[in-house]
Amino acid sequence: MRMEELLKSVYSSQDQLISAIIKLYVPAGFDCDMTYGRGGFWRTAARPPHCFDILPTAGFVVKADTCKLPLVSCSITSAIFDLPFLCYVSGGRALDRPNPTSKPDSVMSQRFGGYWSYEELSEHYRGTLREANRILKPAGILAVKCQDIIYNHHIRPTHASIIQWASDLTFRLTDILILINSKKILPVLAAKHGRQRQQHARIQHSYFLIFRKNRVD
Repeated sequence: MRMEELLKSVYSSQDQLISAIIKLYVPAGFDCDMTYGRGGFWRTAARPPHCFDILPTAGFVVKADTCKLPLVSCSITSAIFDLPFLCYVSGGRALDRPNPTSKPDSVMSQRFGGYWSYEELSEHYRGTLREANRILKPAGILAVKCQDIIYNHHIRPTHASIIQWASDLTFRLTDILILINSKKILPVLAAKHGRQRQQHARIQHSYFLIFRKNRVD
């Protein structure tokens, strides 16, 4: 008798983590990627039939806002999304700003975009969760990738907020998987006045939150 692979809660490989989610919750594969980006989720897994992005980079990706997707209500069985988690950007792909072509301040914001405030990020999460709730069938699976951040010198536990926002809808948290960034992280450069010191532990992990949409009688 063959021993089944033990699926863990912590991974250093996103490919392996996505594979674990699929094996546990969506063995037929995901139906929808609400934020396709460059397709990083699907390097070793089957690409969903429905792929969306606000700025598509491939012909098969449909241009759409995560808060308003061109899908019929209660029409799919699973979805996944990964919103930008950065704040304090001054251009690039920051949402709802008049100059989307100006150069962002950081390398990360150039690659992934971001928000001008944590409140904008929070509202985008809430709107995306509402839309996922609309398009998913009862008992449908939703996977959310997110990362906590330091904003205005305070930690913002985004993953905890998402769990609360989702539970306020019809979602029930069923699992939490953690992706560890195993790459070497460079130290923060000291400020010109020379008095800068580290205030918080460097965040080196992100979360994959797995929700199931409750059946509504």
